[in-house]
Amino acid sequence: RDQKSKHNTPPTHLNTHSHSKMAYGYAKRKASDSEEDAPPKRPQTAFFLFSKDKRASLVGQAKFKTAEGKQDTKAITRELGRLWKGLDDDEKTEYNDKAKQLKEKWDADMEQYKEDHPDFRPTKKTKKATKGKAAKGKKAKKDPNAPKRPPSGYQIFCNEHRAEVNKRDDVKRENGKLDVTKVMKILSQMWKELDDEEKKPYLEQAVEKKEDYKKEKAAYDENKEASDEDEEEGSEEEESD
Repeated sequence: RDQKSKHNTPPTHLNTHSHSKMAYGYAKRKASDSEEDAPPKRPQTAFFLFSKDKRASLVGQAKFKTAEGKQDTKAITRELGRLWKGLDDDEKTEYNDKAKQLKEKWDADMEQYKEDHPDFRPTKKTKKATKGKAAKGKKAKKDPNAPKRPPSGYQIFCNEHRAEVNKRDDVKRENGKLDVTKVMKILSQMWKELDDEEKKPYLEQAVEKKEDYKKEKAAYDENKEASDEDEEEGSEEEESD
């Protein structure tokens, strides 16, 4: 009887294979069904935006290929890192500004998504991104009296032209709200299309503002140091009393 039941039992490997195919199909359907309703994708960092701009110019070079003639991804990444480190503050500002705007937009989109999806549970990556923002806020409180860092030439250009770009119809969403990402892309493209002579007045303004900032910062630091010393002396006198 045991032998008979053994023969009547379908082969285990067939059941497993069939089950895995069904499970795969279900998972695939489930993923595709929820794709449209997925949370907003995390924003790109300044370095990632820079890498996207420069990667294409490196891919075709012979020194970034392996002995077999394949693309050497690690070598390209190392070179992109080296190029990024070699940029000055003004050159990095364009990418830092883009990344900051993308992050602010993502924060707003995530808040909206959470309101629309009360059962949403963030993944480790999402938690890390939102916690990182909170941790930075707790790290050090900014002194409201401290002089503000000066804008770069690119920022001055954006501030001058943002209002006119905001009025364009192609930067509005279907609900009529402004699409910040599109505005940022248009401003970035406008800046790139300027020649050196056209960029010059903005860069010169940036240099002037930087010099003014240095003077203000030096005076601020000097006054703050004197104020801190006065407070220390006052507390020492109270302790001695």
